[in-house]
Amino acid sequence: MFPDPSISAAISATRLLFTAYNGYQKGKLIDSDESLRTEVQGRIDRLRIQIDMLYTKAHRNKQRNLRSSLQDIIEICDQFTSDARFGLSHSTNSKHAAAAKMNKKSLKVLIEHDFNTLDKLEICKNHIENLTNLIETDSEESDLNTISREIRKILVKSKEYFSQRKLIMYGYLDTQ
Repeated sequence: MFPDPSISAAISATRLLFTAYNGYQKGKLIDSDESLRTEVQGRIDRLRIQIDMLYTKAHRNKQRNLRSSLQDIIEICDQFTSDARFGLSHSTNSKHAAAAKMNKKSLKVLIEHDFNTLDKLEICKNHIENLTNLIETDSEESDLNTISREIRKILVKSKEYFSQRKLIMYGYLDTQ
């Protein structure tokens, strides 16, 4: 049995991200922050593309409730992308003064937090793939709505979780 290509892609991205964390220790926090935000944006964009396709299918199948739920998810994806795009290092005058004050404990919490963010997005992707399979098999709209609400909940929690990283970077949140 061959390994799932999405798993190997996730491992490769995680490896690249992990090597980027050397920048946190060498004073290149802006580069590390930007690489994480780029990865998060890419994952959210891929999720949004999948949701857009599901939205089109729901529209074609005249599933108004599902379509409405998917529209909510699309809006959350757009907000999440915006949050990632305009993170700490986006500002041209951002110096990350707090980075110099990051101790090893905070750094460890930040790295773990960032990996957890990516894991949450992976879980969301798996739920979206499940929804895609159910739509393809003409499942009941109520079942599809249940999964859609679950996806929305996971995505909102992921977005809120991602927004906590600036608190870690500035030393306000040392534990999870």
